[in-house]
Amino acid sequence: MAMTNAQLAAKVQELEDWKEKMVTDLRREADERGWCDEFNDFMKDHGVTLPAVPYNVEIVATVDFSLTLDAEGDEDAEERAGETGNEQALRDAAIAQIRAHGFDTFEVTEANKV
Repeated sequence: MAMTNAQLAAKVQELEDWKEKMVTDLRREADERGWCDEFNDFMKDHGVTLPAVPYNVEIVATVDFSLTLDAEGDEDAEERAGETGNEQALRDAAIAQIRAHGFDTFEVTEANKV
């Protein structure tokens, strides 16, 4: 007996649902065993597109900038630059530098699945 289009579509959806559950379960098992990279490589080698999952990524970015302030000398200027009252000026100067030139260094230090 031949399947109708609706029956065929239902079977295809059933197979896709099974495949999605299998990939989810396998990914969880790989996570627990620390095999994430191997799992991802295996799935890619077999033509399985993996869904993206959320990660928190810690980034250390530095920016060099100048701040103009009134001071009585070099040491006084250095002290005043770090004073609490200058926080907004520091943020504004850093943001202006980033917008104009980007970050001086940029390093990803850690990534963790959410």
